[in-house]
Amino acid sequence: MARRAAPIGGALAGALTLLLGGCSVSIEPAAIESRVVAAVGRVDGVEAAAARAVASGLDRRLVVMLAVGSAEGSELATIVDGAAGAAWAASPVPVVEISIVAKSGDGPTGAQADVLGEIDLRPLIPELGLSESAGELRAIRMPAAVLEERYGARDIPREEG
Repeated sequence: MARRAAPIGGALAGALTLLLGGCSVSIEPAAIESRVVAAVGRVDGVEAAAARAVASGLDRRLVVMLAVGSAEGSELATIVDGAAGAAWAASPVPVVEISIVAKSGDGPTGAQADVLGEIDLRPLIPELGLSESAGELRAIRMPAAVLEERYGARDIPREEG
């Protein structure tokens, strides 16, 4: 009777990947999203939050969806700025961009959230001191260089593959 090889356990497989391939163990999108949502949810004026971590090769982008009640103008700009800073600080992986979208009221968030948002955040661009290229659809996009300038540098090792 032929003996079957036992499957390699997850920890052993991860160690072999590190030893043989030189790759780091990647962090699951759900873990990234939960850390970002927890941090953004603590920002004054955010009634609910959701996040999506999107990977393209080794690059990661975050889409942060906010429910902001009836905030507008300067109050909304303060919320958006605080949410972007909280997401930047909380992400356990380097990101190349954070996009912020917002809805009025207290939801929905998570998988049911409309990624386009219902509040047009583009009028906040001058108040936030961002370039006009920061606006796309109804969202505000902040590339890593802008995030680093606004909220400080992060020393997170880049995932390798």
